[in-house]
Amino acid sequence: CYFFRVDPAAASASLTTPNSVKAATEESIKRPFPKVANAQPIPDSASADEIIKLAIQVKGGAEKLAKFRTCQTKSEGKLFVSGKEIPYKLQSFCQFPKRYREEIQMEVDGKTVTRVLGVDGESIWRSVNGTRQKIDKSTIEAVPDTLFSIEVGDLTTLLGGKYALSRGENAVVRGRPTVGVKISSQGNPDVHLDFDKETGLCVQSKQRSLADSRLVREEFSDFRDFDGVLIPTRIRQFRDDTVEAEVEVTDSSSSSSFDLSLFRKP
Repeated sequence: CYFFRVDPAAASASLTTPNSVKAATEESIKRPFPKVANAQPIPDSASADEIIKLAIQVKGGAEKLAKFRTCQTKSEGKLFVSGKEIPYKLQSFCQFPKRYREEIQMEVDGKTVTRVLGVDGESIWRSVNGTRQKIDKSTIEAVPDTLFSIEVGDLTTLLGGKYALSRGENAVVRGRPTVGVKISSQGNPDVHLDFDKETGLCVQSKQRSLADSRLVREEFSDFRDFDGVLIPTRIRQFRDDTVEAEVEVTDSSSSSSFDLSLFRKP
């Protein structure tokens, strides 16, 4: 998985776009798209199912993707909250489909704040600087967003019959033509994935948030090989077309399993 979601407990809905973000956006568009060793151009006649199957092969193949259902990822970047840039470092652990943990360290007004969010089946907990915190409604509502995004980002789960796939509208992402796929399922908002027409990589996702129905859009770029799977190392997240976060993935690895105590309430 490489879909990313900002914990609403760490970022408010009132966001602005500083000049530094706009400059970074312009620089990202200018940066040439890296060569992809196993790129597969998408034929105009390809069906939605065929596009997903092709994208799975480009990312590394179904077998290697399946191993990443249990994975550890490290990232760093900036959150943009009420006009402020908040630097952060994040480490996440995922054991699909019911367990997830993220540890985020932020610099807020000169102070270091460490937040931990854990999901263990139906149990959700959070701590701040080592002290357990009451879970608020916004966090509870945001967790399904995260878990749903992990499932969709796997791609292989889209072919099991749970999801209805159809061709969506094509778009231009970072100056390059893409082919769109619409993903529908009962009880979830529709997801629109954009695949680079030349390489077959997923370079953008769009969906309405389960928590607040606002449009969440993520752009993926600068793909690198981690344990045989191509993962974007740069992610930009928007909510209603306002920049919410910029992410740089520094490391990602699959694992056979984690100690389950990692996800349980401390």
